[in-house]
Amino acid sequence: KQGRGGLQGGSMAAVLARVRVMEKEVAALRTSTQEAEDSAQARAQLIASVSHEVRTPLNGIVGMLDLFASTTLSEDQREYLDVMRVSCEMLVSLVNDLLDMSALLANKLTVSEGIPYSPVEMVNRAAAMNVIRAHGKRLSLGIDVDARTCNLVTLGDPGRVGQVLINLVTNAVKYSSGGGLVIRARCVLESCRNSHYDHLADLAGSER
Repeated sequence: KQGRGGLQGGSMAAVLARVRVMEKEVAALRTSTQEAEDSAQARAQLIASVSHEVRTPLNGIVGMLDLFASTTLSEDQREYLDVMRVSCEMLVSLVNDLLDMSALLANKLTVSEGIPYSPVEMVNRAAAMNVIRAHGKRLSLGIDVDARTCNLVTLGDPGRVGQVLINLVTNAVKYSSGGGLVIRARCVLESCRNSHYDHLADLAGSER
């Protein structure tokens, strides 16, 4: 009996020792997790802070360029101004991407709904922001919009849609070495003939 009691007591002591070890491991894991979360939050806050600080002067530059565009300019000056505006818009787009990343890290990324916008305007903007880069690589960049999409107004988040489209076209230009690129806008729902609740498809295509 004493032998069995001693064995049971030894087994209990081993179990208790293992439990203590597991408790320490769980505590260490919780500490590591909290430190990782704090680090991610700090990174997100830093990215958001820097992005906001950068976006403020950029918006000021864009505003001044708009004022400058309303003055009398020569053809060359107008071309130089367009290059500056496109460059600023690309920087603003990059800052918006950084802000989205910081919001994603903080689990605060939101998508707006119900905002009316023109898909064709999005296509034109994406093309304008990439045409200089495309020409610099000796690539043609065109737009192909079907008749049903020309006057279409849809609902959604124009900011997010614009970012996605710009990124698609930018990557298409970046990774193309020759030929041309075409941004195609298509209304894919039959109801788009009479409805504003439709979508843009075939955002970016390429031709070799």
